Amino acid sequence: MYNLLIVEDFKVDRQNLRSILNSLEGIDINIVGECKNGREALEFIGENSVDIILSDIEMPYMNGLELAQNVNVKYPNIKIIFCSLYDEFEYARKALYLNISGYILKPFDKDELLKCLKDVIEQINTESGFRKEHKEYQELKKVLEDNKPQLLDSFMRGIIYGTIADEQDILDKSEYLGVRLSKDLFALVYIEIDDYEKITNNKTVEQKQLFSIKLYERVKETSKKFEGSYIISIDDSHFAYLVNCSLDDDIYGKCTELAIELINEFKLSGVSITISISDACNNIRDIKTLLQQCTYIMRYKFILGNGKVLKSQDIPSGIQSLDIDLNSINVDIKFLLNSGSREDIQKYVSNIFKSDSQMINKEGIRSICLSITLCVIFVLNENNESLNPLFNDINLVWKGLLKFETITDARNWIENILVLANEQLSRKASGKYRLIVEEIEKIIKDNYMKPISVETIADELHYSPNYLSYVFKKETGETITDYMSKIKMEKAKEMLLDIRNKIYNVSEALGYSNSAYFCSVFKKFTSMTPNEYRERNISTD
Repeated sequence: MYNLLIVEDFKVDRQNLRSILNSLEGIDINIVGECKNGREALEFIGENSVDIILSDIEMPYMNGLELAQNVNVKYPNIKIIFCSLYDEFEYARKALYLNISGYILKPFDKDELLKCLKDVIEQINTESGFRKEHKEYQELKKVLEDNKPQLLDSFMRGIIYGTIADEQDILDKSEYLGVRLSKDLFALVYIEIDDYEKITNNKTVEQKQLFSIKLYERVKETSKKFEGSYIISIDDSHFAYLVNCSLDDDIYGKCTELAIELINEFKLSGVSITISISDACNNIRDIKTLLQQCTYIMRYKFILGNGKVLKSQDIPSGIQSLDIDLNSINVDIKFLLNSGSREDIQKYVSNIFKSDSQMINKEGIRSICLSITLCVIFVLNENNESLNPLFNDINLVWKGLLKFETITDARNWIENILVLANEQLSRKASGKYRLIVEEIEKIIKDNYMKPISVETIADELHYSPNYLSYVFKKETGETITDYMSKIKMEKAKEMLLDIRNKIYNVSEALGYSNSAYFCSVFKKFTSMTPNEYRERNISTD
């Protein structure tokens, strides 16, 4: 709908114009007002939305040309069509200079007016589309520029995690983001803040964030000294540099120099960090393996000590030869601790320690036990728990790792840790489940006379319906729907004892739209129909 304003000093002409405009077909025009001169028109435009002005030229106080001059300055998007008795060149020339969209003569010709209005509407649509697209483009471009640091961080994460695998795609995006990645050598320098949990234990959430930001800024500042080093924030306590060198450069020397610089830099502020350095690769698509290698090497910080630079050659040879997939183990342990049973744990441990396992040598067994224990710690940390409550002193766990002498000792040791951690998380989950169940029960008891469902309860508690159903069934042994029906049936029993309550009234009061269905549910829970229940429980004197 396009809003049109008539500006004409003669009432008869205004009425004539309105009549013609109302009779036009195939055009979406809304006459929003009529004004006698340009001065009134300007006041009207200031308070109302107008798309098109159909104006006479000769008018008192302010004529059409003066009106057009003001409109062009203040409201450049409004289109003006002049109408006049005078078919003179001077008016047409002035109208042209004033960026007038149309010029028609009096007396008005219906077809000519329709054609002129269609042309003007087409101009409006074209210009509106261009302005919108141009504005949106500029806004999006600004958002893109403002978010380039986040895009760069996301891009570097994609490379080291392997989510961006196409070599040409990596090169194209790196050029756009100003990262100069060559096709030569790549290595990863992985940084872990030592005792991070202990350092941040008594800090507020805000203080933890500020501390992590400070660490990240320090790491980023150090990277500026090393050309070809690109920083990635893994999480609050882990960072990584992707180091890129030409084939002629000593990439290991550069990584080691960077690592030593970082350790010394952090020592100045009393923060200890441990750094692991990957081997080098010469294919962009293989960069994703470097992070896995660094995290694997970092696991041996326990054995080799913190505050050091760790490399693959630092790992004892008996352990280095083992092909242990820490990510796969972590997935298994996460399932066992969060959802597994004691039987699941025993089966998993039996499979790990079967006689034909490649971990049969003592160092191999110790390595797999260390890997499993580290994964247990990771999973507990994700749940804001630790091994300390289980063993009072975490050092007892590591001492146990060094003491076992037989495969049986090792198996019992690791099974014990898994079972205890599983029970700890189960107790925590049970407490959480109980609170959720209590909230569900309260909602049902407060709203049992309404047509509530699992979905409406889920919306109120901000959980998915499937999750609520799982928690409720696991904690109570019955479904939410059955519990809801049970509560309704208990209330139904009370109401049926009052003979003034008709069965269909009881049904409606409890949120059942169908009395037959209500009777069916009642019989399921009581083994009686509502009438039978009433007859058995109401004495007749």
